[in-house]
Amino acid sequence: MPEHALAGIKNDQKVIDVLQDITILYAQLSGFEDYYKNVKKPQEVMGLLNRLFSKFDILCEQYQVYKVHTIGDIYVIMSYTGKVAKEKRTVDDAVVEAYNILQVGLQMVEIVAEERKKLKDPLLRHLDIKIGINTGRIVGGISGTK
Repeated sequence: MPEHALAGIKNDQKVIDVLQDITILYAQLSGFEDYYKNVKKPQEVMGLLNRLFSKFDILCEQYQVYKVHTIGDIYVIMSYTGKVAKEKRTVDDAVVEAYNILQVGLQMVEIVAEERKKLKDPLLRHLDIKIGINTGRIVGGISGTK
């Protein structure tokens, strides 16, 4: 979590940010539905997600991007980590951040392909990843109290 948002939560303050030139990546596993509907042990589903998402987490650290959240088989990241104050960010910062998001996305595709080949599970023969990336203005904050 960005440091200023964490500080706000600790002080019972709501933090709402408006940020310019932020790149967001949404990734969803395709072909995953066939797998989880037919697999016999739910632990196998969680094991696959854990392996993939752990590798994606490492990429986020390596490329200094922020993991927003996961929900089911969807993984969301954004370019801005909060390490540079938003008022001090330059266009060059935004370009580097966007490049880093693109690199993560390309490597996510490779990771899913490697996992599909390694497992050789017929239920995973169509496993792939769909990625959408957009750059622009965002409004974000923490909703709720927990």
